[in-house]
Amino acid sequence: MLIAFLEDESETQQIVFVDNVNGQEERFIGLGAPVSIRRAIASKFPDLETAYRRAYANSMVEVGPGSGESSIGFLERKVQYILQGFLSYILDGQRQRQRQKEESDIEINIFEIWVSSGQLENWLKLANNGVRLTKAQIDTLQADRKFTPSLLSTIINQANGNINTFRIDTSTRFLALIQGEKLILIVDLLQLAVITAADAIPKN
Repeated sequence: MLIAFLEDESETQQIVFVDNVNGQEERFIGLGAPVSIRRAIASKFPDLETAYRRAYANSMVEVGPGSGESSIGFLERKVQYILQGFLSYILDGQRQRQRQKEESDIEINIFEIWVSSGQLENWLKLANNGVRLTKAQIDTLQADRKFTPSLLSTIINQANGNINTFRIDTSTRFLALIQGEKLILIVDLLQLAVITAADAIPKN
């Protein structure tokens, strides 16, 4: 539901997934645009997409901004309405399936599914478009706060080499800089190109 809501109500361009290792979110799994991730989830769990669509459509009719209400307050109220409707539709569908299968004595809980990083990668077909840097390169980047020609060359070479392995969002302009498996930074290649071009222009 969160992914779908981000697509409908925000300008979020990329969602990054990392694995929790020893209590810290360190291992980079992949990234993707909300619309692509939503489609992947919907293909795996169509009932969730249907329930969300119904709840969201109802919210557009039933929930409006109150007099003097802040935008945050309105958004919170809308999210609560959508969540309640979403869960209600899921429960209704669950009960219907139980009746159809005449297995009403079996409890089916679809709200608590422990998802491993492997399942996540398989379900969402994330673009594992990470550029692996050495510790020295990371230290230089963090110290200088800018991309050196050598670092830019590494990013460009690895990005070109990885383009055939992209499984989703092949035209994405975002790359993850990682050291080993640890996520260090997400780079907007368009923004980086603009900054690099500006730095290359001779200053009078």
